[in-house]
Amino acid sequence: GVPRRHGVYGIQYPFKDEIDEGTRMSQLKANMDRGNHKSALKEDEHQHVTKPMRTDVENGYAVPITAEGVRRLKDAEVYPVGLQDQNTIDEPRLRHAIVQP
Repeated sequence: GVPRRHGVYGIQYPFKDEIDEGTRMSQLKANMDRGNHKSALKEDEHQHVTKPMRTDVENGYAVPITAEGVRRLKDAEVYPVGLQDQNTIDEPRLRHAIVQP
């Protein structure tokens, strides 16, 4: 299992180098301008993007925020969402796709 201290204090990720503020702001702007990957923008995939996010908000794991709010957050970083199709076989051996954000 996960050590209790991780649930209380979070996990520290050791990075070799920190990015400077100018680089961070440049990357933030570029990622926000670019938006999500094409795979996440398809109409038939919309549910696979919104459902997990809605669930996280409803469970209190995430807070929706405007784009302007993100730009004003100290040390904010944004990464685009993309989807990867995966195939699986269920018990009757029927093939179907699983889409994961």
